[in-house]
Amino acid sequence: MCGAASCLFVVAAAAVAAATCPPPPPLGDSAYRPAVHRRWVSIGVSQVRIESELWPNGDLSPFTFVNVHENENTSVVAARSVFAFRGGALVRPRHGGERLVKFVLGGGDNNVYRFDPNRMFTPAGVDATLKQYGPWSTAAAAAVRAFADELLGVLGFDQLRVVLALHNNGAGYSACSYLAGGPYERDAEAVHLEAAIAPRQFFYVTTRALYDALVANAEAVIALLARAAQRPPQFLFMYTYGCAQLGHLECMRAVLRAGAAHAE
Repeated sequence: MCGAASCLFVVAAAAVAAATCPPPPPLGDSAYRPAVHRRWVSIGVSQVRIESELWPNGDLSPFTFVNVHENENTSVVAARSVFAFRGGALVRPRHGGERLVKFVLGGGDNNVYRFDPNRMFTPAGVDATLKQYGPWSTAAAAAVRAFADELLGVLGFDQLRVVLALHNNGAGYSACSYLAGGPYERDAEAVHLEAAIAPRQFFYVTTRALYDALVANAEAVIALLARAAQRPPQFLFMYTYGCAQLGHLECMRAVLRAGAAHAE
């Protein structure tokens, strides 16, 4: 749970793993081979490559996963190891291997803008992340929102019942962060913890139905329900964060399987 000893142990493990986590390996032999599609999208005069991997014929083939933080490698390694035998679809913006996306508008504006792509799906999130990491302008905010729309278009979001977002976490961030007194207590409407599960392995969901389903899971998971203000308005369906600490591949695989099972 979130006692001091437990959380300190997990934080230490995450810090070590973060320093040694390898990059995603190249696609290898598997029961299925993915079709890979690449699309270049402009943000000002800069470009980001959106890459889609479609793994056919498995029981997870109807499900789409998205990884917006390119430096969170464990989630991608785990996803590929599952998709190789169960199918699935993975969409990833590729922007230099970093967490933040940076771009230049051009046209006389030579500022370098930076944003967290996890915050780009609401106007408030766009404004907050640009201001957090550097300059803000009306044109820059519009460019980020247009990029988010492009990514949703690649996802085919309007036709999807569920999107599962792949994330890893590091030192100082876990389900405990959303409890009363934690730095993100205002972002969670409900938090369900399990004594047998490390607080870094959790789901952050935007629908009460999926939250209730996860809490009722016989295998037990940790789940958080986002407050209404934190739910992107265009995300009308279930949107799940499968979070696992950096480097813990087997845990990430388990989180992936649990997320897909409850999306069905």
